[in-house]
Amino acid sequence: VVKTFPDFPKKGVDFVDYFSILYHPKETQLLNEIVIEAVDKHFADAGESPFNMVIGLETRGFFLGMVLSQHYNIPFVPIRKKGKLPGETECANYATEYEEKNAAEIQKDSINEDSKALIIDDLLATGGTLRMAYDLVEKCGAQVAASLVVFEICVLEGRKKLKDPSSCIA
Repeated sequence: VVKTFPDFPKKGVDFVDYFSILYHPKETQLLNEIVIEAVDKHFADAGESPFNMVIGLETRGFFLGMVLSQHYNIPFVPIRKKGKLPGETECANYATEYEEKNAAEIQKDSINEDSKALIIDDLLATGGTLRMAYDLVEKCGAQVAASLVVFEICVLEGRKKLKDPSSCIA
């Protein structure tokens, strides 16, 4: 069900298209259940709720982020590319496997020092995007409880960019 597109968005990159799962309702429901189960298992010994918000990375992190937000009855907060969010924002720069210069933002009033975030993205490749999200959360005075990705390209060693590689659920 998951499609891969070679040489997209540039030559040498094999793009894994998470959107193709969404075309199939049964597979989408199964993915939702697997993700919830993975989060529950990761935090099984945590006692009190280890996170009180879900942060989704544009755009693919929005879908599962909303599922988790609704399941746990906690807020969903988007991180979007620079210039896409209204109001006062906090910004961070990052690089990916195919773009050297990127910037993303979070709305300052959506997160505070009491926030404990579960960050969601579709893919962990070089770690640049996920590390940027960790940095943005911490820049706002909040904590990262964990992150979750649907796919991980292990050969690119993106976990090494994270402060706590074991906090990433894949």
